[in-house]
Amino acid sequence: MAVSKIYKFKATIPESKKFFREYEIQDDLTLYQLHKFLIADLEFAPDQMIAFKTFSKDGKNQKSYGLKDYGFGTIDGVTIGKLIENKEEIILYVYDIKKAKFYQLTFIEEVEFAPRGSYPRLVGELGRLPSQFSSNKDMDSLEIEHIEERDSAFEGDESDDDFSDDQGEDLEEDSDEE
Repeated sequence: MAVSKIYKFKATIPESKKFFREYEIQDDLTLYQLHKFLIADLEFAPDQMIAFKTFSKDGKNQKSYGLKDYGFGTIDGVTIGKLIENKEEIILYVYDIKKAKFYQLTFIEEVEFAPRGSYPRLVGELGRLPSQFSSNKDMDSLEIEHIEERDSAFEGDESDDDFSDDQGEDLEEDSDEE
């Protein structure tokens, strides 16, 4: 069995200076599997539309990934290893598409594989878990640079319309059946 590469990421939420998490994630984990891990770790509802946006460290090479292929692959076909190989080292996990709320994972380093370890895994944390549906933002903790980063992350993205309406209706119908 080939040993996976393990990558360490720091996860933050722009609205909070007092929250972060660090994860170790294996290279063969798909974005869909990462989504499943994050909703469990953050205690988010699993029935919401999500997307991933990726950037290089310098903020260039923006790509979008979803259940639908937006030209770069789907979340069940793209792995963390492929993102790192392509220098897509900043990953935005967009958990509220309509409000453009996201969780930012930033690649820190490759770490040693622990044979007895289970991946992905949480290796560090600070602060309370964020609320997925909270519309209240602590205005004292907002930083202008984060607002500008968030706004620029979604500028010129024509695929935003593709995430809502038709897929949102399907999702609502599915959640009514459960």
